[in-house]
Amino acid sequence: MRWSGILGVLACAPSAFAANVRTDRPRILLGDGGLGTTAAAFKDRCTNDANYKQRCQAALTAGGGLYPAMNDAAGFVVNGDAARCAKAYTTLQTVAADAPGQPDAHSFISNNGRTMLQLAVVRDWCDAVLTTPQKTWIEGKMTGYADWVLGGMGGYALDVFHDDMNNVWSSVALAGLALAGTAEDTKATAYLAAADAQWKNVIFPALDYEGEFWHEGFTYVQPAIGSAIVYALAWSIATDENVFQAQSKLYEGYIDFHAYVTRPDYNFAYFGDTTDNKQSIQLFTRPLVDMLTLGTGSPLGQGFSDEIKANVPGAYDYSGADAYLLALFYDASKDASAVPRSALPTSRWLSKGAADVVVMRSGWGKGDTFVY
Repeated sequence: MRWSGILGVLACAPSAFAANVRTDRPRILLGDGGLGTTAAAFKDRCTNDANYKQRCQAALTAGGGLYPAMNDAAGFVVNGDAARCAKAYTTLQTVAADAPGQPDAHSFISNNGRTMLQLAVVRDWCDAVLTTPQKTWIEGKMTGYADWVLGGMGGYALDVFHDDMNNVWSSVALAGLALAGTAEDTKATAYLAAADAQWKNVIFPALDYEGEFWHEGFTYVQPAIGSAIVYALAWSIATDENVFQAQSKLYEGYIDFHAYVTRPDYNFAYFGDTTDNKQSIQLFTRPLVDMLTLGTGSPLGQGFSDEIKANVPGAYDYSGADAYLLALFYDASKDASAVPRSALPTSRWLSKGAADVVVMRSGWGKGDTFVY
């Protein structure tokens, strides 16, 4: 889809935007008693609950990870250490160093897939202790990125079936959610309206057409489906609109997708572009399944998450420095109601009419036969 088509959709669909952003903070991925883990529960899990404490505190002590500035901000939410927010701000100087569109549009998008989430989380979680100049700098980085997207990205054409589409528009939504009620509130309103229209009128119809599948291969499953999950979770928690309910077939289908294309050796079926580390179920899969389960309340997602934990070596279900995210996305209290993958039929037709993929297996054990 070319930008002329996207902008035409946005111009004719402002009425689609109806969500109200919470005025309290933290609100990015942290709930207020409805969907999502509250800040108080997150802190309690990481400081008192044996299901989470050791891994959470080890991760926050180590720092870094895939989202280093978010790790720093979590250190403040969990342990009340304001110095971690000062460090988060410093970390963002490196994380968000690229100017929008540099060195070229595609490289900027690929290189900064995690940048907006970290900017949004630090601005939100550290609101109470950031200085005014620090807030202004973070807000400027966020508006610079979002303005570049809404301005057409220098003519760069987004394909609705490319992971860039979900990545970019998740970022615009995050900017709006984090900046609402700040000095950039007017721009935040524009970002929210644009993202809302884009997801509802362009992206979700395409994702619904492809159904419980993603065609690009597992190098791109994380940025494509992952961006759609992060968007839905952030939007649903921070507003009065539950995206998971509105798109229940799609998001529950993504749990089915991961469940069925996982082979008996706990690697994924091979298709599209992939690499060895993305072909493995380790590190990347459980966080996505946990976010999906948190949003949908799926007993199957809970059971699959537990199965991943039991069948990957060491603590490779979450990477070490990101293990605090387990306390944010996974609810151990729901294990009693978990449904195992073995309760599913042994065959499934995925993405009917689009990718047309059939998965068949003799059973769900490690020694069973798998045909894709």
